[in-house]
Amino acid sequence: MKIAHVTYYYNDGMGYQDNLLPQYQEKQGHEVVVLTTDLVTPFNNSKAQKDRRKKVGTYIENNVRIVRLSHWWEFKGRFVHFRNLEKTLANEKPDYIFHHGLCASSILTCIKYKMKHPFVFLVADNHADLNISARNRIWKWGYYGVI
Repeated sequence: MKIAHVTYYYNDGMGYQDNLLPQYQEKQGHEVVVLTTDLVTPFNNSKAQKDRRKKVGTYIENNVRIVRLSHWWEFKGRFVHFRNLEKTLANEKPDYIFHHGLCASSILTCIKYKMKHPFVFLVADNHADLNISARNRIWKWGYYGVI
């Protein structure tokens, strides 16, 4: 099975779900690709915080192909819009899409792809639930009440 992980931030060498889940799926014999942006997590406190941009392109980490796409815009580490995600999904032709988080516009791109390809399995997990992200009333109302 070909599995595509879509995550707006990918931090090389870390022990996050975004790193480990694709690695173990590859070990089980699946063809796995991670589609991400050219950015790393904004709350990383290392030297990389100063230069969060990574090179656009494809490389291998732990036997998993990582495809970094440029981003169009970002809002405070919460909303990131990919460039060419729809085209990349069409080229990859995944059987299964695992979308990390529900906050980015990339989920809409994945839903659109799923609608065109009804046999593709689409899963999304939530990295920003009400307890983590609703830090004030305005954000809680706007983010969870409106968006």
